[in-house]
Amino acid sequence: TSYDRESTGWPPPVVSEEKPVMVRADFVTPLLWALAVLAVFRGQWSHPEWADAGALDATAIFEHGEVWRALTALFLHADAAHLAPNLFGGVFLFAAVLSVFGRARGWLFLGLAAVAGNLGVAAMHYPDPYRSLGASTAIFAALGLLTGRAVRIAADTQHPHRWRSLFVPTAAGLTVLALYGAGGPTVDVLAHVTGFSTGLVLGFIAAWLASTANSR
Repeated sequence: TSYDRESTGWPPPVVSEEKPVMVRADFVTPLLWALAVLAVFRGQWSHPEWADAGALDATAIFEHGEVWRALTALFLHADAAHLAPNLFGGVFLFAAVLSVFGRARGWLFLGLAAVAGNLGVAAMHYPDPYRSLGASTAIFAALGLLTGRAVRIAADTQHPHRWRSLFVPTAAGLTVLALYGAGGPTVDVLAHVTGFSTGLVLGFIAAWLASTANSR
């Protein structure tokens, strides 16, 4: 029947790389990152002006050239309730990114995606006043990196229903973004989306370059 023909090969098999390698999660540098963020948060108690000087500020970036705010804002947090979920999510997601991309490339991709996400959301708000701080852009950039890599690996499969394999990682990434990226009125949802988007593109490109190099 038509139903049987359409259902052939569904659900799609798990797509893996040609030479799967079991790697241990790299928690060392993510934990060091967490300690650095905690130290900055502790410093904010004594120096509240740090938040004003380092927060993401669209006007300061595009009118005064303070581009470095796209990076410093990732280490600043409004309060403990804002800090705790970012630390928890960051340690585990960053460890996953470093485990699949490698420590040096993983941190490079995370930094590029997070900073690009912050610059993107600032550009979307400019010239209106816009200020933001927190590591959540980097958290969702990490999710985007993992999703983009998984999508690229799925695209390499020779399965006749390849588009179905592409659907699985894409849907998973978007579901996590929807579940944890939305929130109350103080949550910067657009920054989560830009972080995820830049990570998604960079993760896909990085995996594509890796597969191209391996095929030579």
